Amino acid sequence: MEKPQIISLVNFEGKWVSQKELPQDIVYDMVGEAVKRAAKTIGFEADIPEKGHKKTASAGACSRDK
Repeated sequence: MEKPQIISLVNFEGKWVSQKELPQDIVYDMVGEAVKRAAKTIGFEADIPEKGHKKTASAGACSRDK
Protein backbone atom coordinates (compact mmCIF):
# COMPACT_ATOMS: atom_id res chain seq x y z
CA MET A 1 0.00 0.00 0.00
CA GLU A 2 1.39 3.39 -0.99
CA LYS A 3 1.81 6.17 1.52
CA PRO A 4 -0.71 8.96 0.77
CA GLN A 5 0.71 12.14 -0.71
CA ILE A 6 -0.69 15.37 0.72
CA ILE A 7 -0.92 18.29 -1.70
CA SER A 8 -1.90 21.67 -0.31
CA LEU A 9 -3.73 23.88 -2.77
CA VAL A 10 -4.58 27.53 -2.24
CA ASN A 11 -6.78 29.85 -4.25
CA PHE A 12 -4.47 32.52 -5.67
CA GLU A 13 -5.76 35.09 -8.15
CA GLY A 14 -8.80 32.94 -8.95
CA LYS A 15 -6.88 29.71 -9.59
CA TRP A 16 -6.11 26.74 -7.34
CA VAL A 17 -2.33 26.28 -7.20
CA SER A 18 0.04 24.22 -5.09
CA GLN A 19 1.55 26.07 -2.13
CA LYS A 20 4.97 24.97 -3.37
CA GLU A 21 4.49 27.02 -6.56
CA LEU A 22 4.06 30.32 -4.67
CA PRO A 23 6.71 32.40 -2.94
CA GLN A 24 6.92 31.60 0.78
CA ASP A 25 6.00 35.15 1.85
CA ILE A 26 2.72 35.05 -0.10
CA VAL A 27 1.75 31.70 1.46
CA TYR A 28 2.75 33.02 4.91
CA ASP A 29 0.45 36.03 4.49
CA MET A 30 -2.46 33.90 3.23
CA VAL A 31 -2.16 31.42 6.11
CA GLY A 32 -1.80 34.28 8.60
CA GLU A 33 -5.02 35.88 7.38
CA ALA A 34 -6.84 32.52 7.64
CA VAL A 35 -5.62 32.10 11.23
CA LYS A 36 -6.78 35.63 12.11
CA ARG A 37 -10.27 34.96 10.68
CA ALA A 38 -10.54 31.62 12.50
CA ALA A 39 -9.39 33.13 15.81
CA LYS A 40 -11.82 36.02 15.51
CA THR A 41 -14.67 33.59 14.81
CA ILE A 42 -14.11 31.87 18.17
CA GLY A 43 -13.66 35.08 20.16
CA PHE A 44 -9.95 35.84 19.93
CA GLU A 45 -7.99 38.58 18.28
CA ALA A 46 -4.79 37.26 16.75
CA ASP A 47 -1.78 39.38 15.92
CA ILE A 48 0.33 37.75 13.24
CA PRO A 49 3.68 39.56 13.38
CA GLU A 50 6.33 39.88 10.73
CA LYS A 51 8.64 36.88 10.27
CA GLY A 52 11.07 36.38 13.10
CA HIS A 53 8.97 38.13 15.74
CA LYS A 54 7.18 36.52 18.67
CA LYS A 55 3.65 35.36 17.85
CA THR A 56 0.88 36.35 20.26
CA ALA A 57 -2.87 36.00 20.64
CA SER A 58 -5.13 37.79 23.09
CA ALA A 59 -8.58 36.96 24.35
CA GLY A 60 -11.24 39.20 22.88
CA ALA A 61 -14.77 39.88 23.98
CA CYS A 62 -16.79 36.78 23.32
CA SER A 63 -20.33 37.31 22.06
CA ARG A 64 -21.72 34.90 24.65
CA ASP A 65 -20.23 37.09 27.46
CA LYS A 66 -22.38 40.06 26.45
